[in-house]
Amino acid sequence: MQRELEFRNNVDTAAIYCYTLMPNHLHMIVSLQKAYEGNLPKWVSAFKSFTSKTVKKEFGIERLWQTNFYEHVVRNDESLDEIIDYVLNNPVRKGIVGRWEEYPYSRVFRELIR
Repeated sequence: MQRELEFRNNVDTAAIYCYTLMPNHLHMIVSLQKAYEGNLPKWVSAFKSFTSKTVKKEFGIERLWQTNFYEHVVRNDESLDEIIDYVLNNPVRKGIVGRWEEYPYSRVFRELIR
């Protein structure tokens, strides 16, 4: 899964700023680029399709993702800061780690440009 996130973090498809992969869900902040601009469902579908095939091949897991996904459009810097905090601190709130930096399935790819 993390390999796919690394692969999808591409100048032509999407800029993934950060993510946290939890045991039963994934949070990420992503900005779509040229190839998918304005078409988040298409990007999510491609991501889910590829990761599903990989997980099935490597681990025999038949169904990885639910059909839908939840999106939230960031409208201003204040809400963006709150969303970043929410994404990165999800494992802290769930009692998995004391600080998000200790969680091996969270990553910040790049600083957000504001």
